[in-house]
Amino acid sequence: MPMPPPRSWPRKWREDIRFAIAEDQEQVDKLLEARESHAGLGLIIYDDPRGLAGREPAGVAGFETIRAEGAARIKADPALAADLVARATIHDVAVLMHSSGTTGAPKGIP
Repeated sequence: MPMPPPRSWPRKWREDIRFAIAEDQEQVDKLLEARESHAGLGLIIYDDPRGLAGREPAGVAGFETIRAEGAARIKADPALAADLVARATIHDVAVLMHSSGTTGAPKGIP
């Protein structure tokens, strides 16, 4: 019998979440399952490479890979860093974090 979706899943659709950061393979697996019903979740970035490094499914990348790609882009185009900073506006969301809901419903963290 399939597990019911976590209470946080409706947020993924409401807030049009396109990227997610996961700690480890277990969280990546949960997000891959969520992506089956939310195609907008385009990239899952993980921190702990155990069980994933070198075997990432499409749309999954390690944090160190993302960091290295960003550093390489800035090295290739030194003006890129200043350009990215200049693009930001007061209307941009920099980080949107939610609790896991361990002791209650998942909620935003200020």
